[in-house]
Amino acid sequence: MSKLTKKGVSVLLAVLMLLGCVLPGAIAADAADGEQIYDLQGLKDAIAAAPADGALYEIEIMADIQLDGQLTIATGQNIKIRSADEYTIKAAENTRLFYVSGGALTLEDFLMLEGAGEVRDRGCGIYVDGINASLVMNGGKISGNTAANFATNRAIGGGGVFVNNGAFIMNAGEISGNSTRWVFT
Repeated sequence: MSKLTKKGVSVLLAVLMLLGCVLPGAIAADAADGEQIYDLQGLKDAIAAAPADGALYEIEIMADIQLDGQLTIATGQNIKIRSADEYTIKAAENTRLFYVSGGALTLEDFLMLEGAGEVRDRGCGIYVDGINASLVMNGGKISGNTAANFATNRAIGGGGVFVNNGAFIMNAGEISGNSTRWVFT
């Protein structure tokens, strides 16, 4: 090999090694480039911004948040919500927290989901609805939800979580202090 070719190969190897050190960090930053959320409007905007192509979109909760209605994870959205500290997303009075309609929701770390009153439907905390809908709990807590049936003589369930043709995987976390009830009129 000539000196020029050896030098060219050496330079090429040095560039590749440099890229090998720089690119993994850049790729990791892109994979975890979610948003840090401090309030309700930020949470609504982040969920709306999540792509509907199945790509993972991460949201980190940085403060307690009071909802004013149910939040929907739409078909094709793949959203991971986490909290490094014990922050709470609290439901609006008599309203479900999340409706997962064909999308995917993952809860992680110390995130707390807290109900407020009774919801006259299934899945007061989280309703997972549809063949492609899924909920994965890798941490967090779902509590304080009550699903109540006032109108019909059919069973109702899922004070904390209700799954209709979807999937639910619980690797870690806690679901407690939730209930369902029938009200005979």
